Amino acid sequence: MSTGNQRLTRTSERHGFVRGLLTDHLFPKILAIILASVLIAIIDREQQVTLFDGEVDVVVADAAASRPTSALRRELLLTPEGNVAVRRVDTPRARLVIRGPQRLAGSLKDTRRVSASVALRESWLQRAPGERGNETPRAIDGKDVETGLGTVTAELFPPVQVILDRLATREVRLIGQAFDVAGTLTAKVAIDPPTARVLGPASWLEGPSAISEAMLQIPCGGRTSDFKTVLNSLPPEFGQKFIRFDARQVIEATVSFVPAEDASIEVPRVALRLAVSPGANWRFVLPKPLDSERPVVTVRLSGARSIVDAWRDPSRLEELRRMLRAEIDTDRLVARAAVSEGTRVLAAESVSVEVFRIPTGLKLQSVEPSPVEVTVIRSSN
Repeated sequence: MSTGNQRLTRTSERHGFVRGLLTDHLFPKILAIILASVLIAIIDREQQVTLFDGEVDVVVADAAASRPTSALRRELLLTPEGNVAVRRVDTPRARLVIRGPQRLAGSLKDTRRVSASVALRESWLQRAPGERGNETPRAIDGKDVETGLGTVTAELFPPVQVILDRLATREVRLIGQAFDVAGTLTAKVAIDPPTARVLGPASWLEGPSAISEAMLQIPCGGRTSDFKTVLNSLPPEFGQKFIRFDARQVIEATVSFVPAEDASIEVPRVALRLAVSPGANWRFVLPKPLDSERPVVTVRLSGARSIVDAWRDPSRLEELRRMLRAEIDTDRLVARAAVSEGTRVLAAESVSVEVFRIPTGLKLQSVEPSPVEVTVIRSSN
């Protein structure tokens, strides 16, 4: 066989092998390629990655005061179970790291709002027979965290330190206090029922020093007519102690308004000024104890009790003293003296002390001394 024929034979064999590779058992080969691709995709989806790594606020379920105000919350929610209450949270913020399969990455796509939870189990409480409370320190770590994402792992840095206690209930007296009431009115508050059940740690609600009453603040801004409102939350200081209302009750407050009773406030040492006409050649002699370089009087004002009480603060009382302007109007005396030719000393006249620049909501009740005997003397030229 010639060299050319041999070369053609080898080329034909190679082409036949390639055709066989592409055509012989084609379906099993395609299936194998598909299965390999699926296996690679499954492995890739199951590859462990970090799904979330960031700071979270540690908050307690049913305790509104422990929650941040932002609508976009990153939180670790502590949920007491059974007879468990939270006495204190010593780690208000922690770093939470969640790791899991790549396929779950879309579950935490918006990491601005992340919520994980921890069930505070009754079995964690240290049982001590005969003791009033069951305060138990507990370090919560990643294995206690539930994310709702299935096969993921969580870590907390640092572990969250909490003090657990036995859940207790107590009847407390309710006191209503209206605020932001119009200055011309006084608000009276009646609460029905006058007591309510609260839930919280036994260390706050049992024993001789237990909490026995709650002051409920009721806003009245812009209101002048009687109204009713349902109260569903305790003051913030109760929330900080993780005490809450028992939800199985309705508490209603009735607020009624009556005209405010006047109260009075005394402002001592208000500077007394003489309103002398410009260029007048007169002197005025005041009686004791006003005959000094800086005469002062005592001004008594009255008004609605809420307004008066607001001015009683020492710093505001000093502001009020500087604001008031007490004067004796001597213009009338000067006018009379001007027509008295040749008379140097005129008879003393009784003149009232007037007070100006009185704040809104207050009115003048009295000035001491007033009226004042003023002697007018013509100055010698």
